[in-house]
Amino acid sequence: MNCRIPCFCGAMPRLFITLFLLTFLSACAAAPQTTTIFFPPAPDAPHVQYLTSISTVRDIRSSLFAGEPGPGEKIAKPYGIAVTAGKIYISDVPFARVSIVDLVEKEFKQLPQGILKTPINIAFDEKGAVYVADPGTKGIVRFTYDDQITHFPTGEIKPTDMAARGKELYVVDYRSSSIKIFDIESGTLLDTLGRDSSKGEVLSLPTNMAIDKEGNIYVTNLGTCRVIKMDRSGKLLKAFGELGDRPGQFTRPKGIAVDDNGLIYVVDAGSQVVQIFDQNGQVLMFFGEQGSKGGTLNIPADIAVTRENLDYFRKFADPSFEVEHLIFVTNQSGPRKISVYGFGHTKPIIAANKTAQK
Repeated sequence: MNCRIPCFCGAMPRLFITLFLLTFLSACAAAPQTTTIFFPPAPDAPHVQYLTSISTVRDIRSSLFAGEPGPGEKIAKPYGIAVTAGKIYISDVPFARVSIVDLVEKEFKQLPQGILKTPINIAFDEKGAVYVADPGTKGIVRFTYDDQITHFPTGEIKPTDMAARGKELYVVDYRSSSIKIFDIESGTLLDTLGRDSSKGEVLSLPTNMAIDKEGNIYVTNLGTCRVIKMDRSGKLLKAFGELGDRPGQFTRPKGIAVDDNGLIYVVDAGSQVVQIFDQNGQVLMFFGEQGSKGGTLNIPADIAVTRENLDYFRKFADPSFEVEHLIFVTNQSGPRKISVYGFGHTKPIIAANKTAQK
């Protein structure tokens, strides 16, 4: 869209000219993206649409009237991402902080600073406490709902991810290549999973994890380029993937998420795509790929799948596409730090009309 500023003559007051220009330029700057990016591309039926991205406070506020983003209003090199209570939490490693994108208030906030050293991933418990995996402090830092800050008593580990379920906290220990399960109140170590080699599958340099609604555990295995699925007892349920850059293979598997329908989303920082698998470990599709255009990824690290904030992001969707849930992916490089996608389907009425017109 080319914005041409008209020439004003006569004795029009300078203030009025200034206000007009600001309003006109604001409309040009806020012009929505006109190119619709679907995955897979036509002629296949779309299942994922790239919606928008978030890198600074300007991306959720009017770019003209927000002013220059302050030190706490931009994202440098994000790794972990998690969503709760309508807010997006992002670990920004170079700044040693966790930023909070508040879409309602349209502002950036931070968890208390000066405590974290190398924040990697983020999780929440049922009471709303925030847990941050921080290899720099060799443990987990907990920010509770009543503003208490504690170092969760995990002992000397190298945590890279964690998840809370009920009264238990599951922690990925990169150093011992295991999942350690702690009592969420006392910090007592309850169990260690992932070292049973009876079926030839053990954790090897695990990076990220997810837990589905049945309580099954999914771990990305950097050492073997596989995804390991276990139950709460540590019993191996499934393992899939191998080293490679073809669909169903991984080069640097990192972030992982499972949606309400059991679909498994795996970030590959090497191939720079997100692959979607069914419960049998069969690859269904992928999206992303490296690039500088909208919809591409640049050294992706983590992923969050959620139904929260749907109303805010549906305005970016194509009118023909129904967004069922959102997919957030962090990019450690490039101009788009948080890429936002919608997972869904073509609306039946519009699809039927297009078929009738052929």
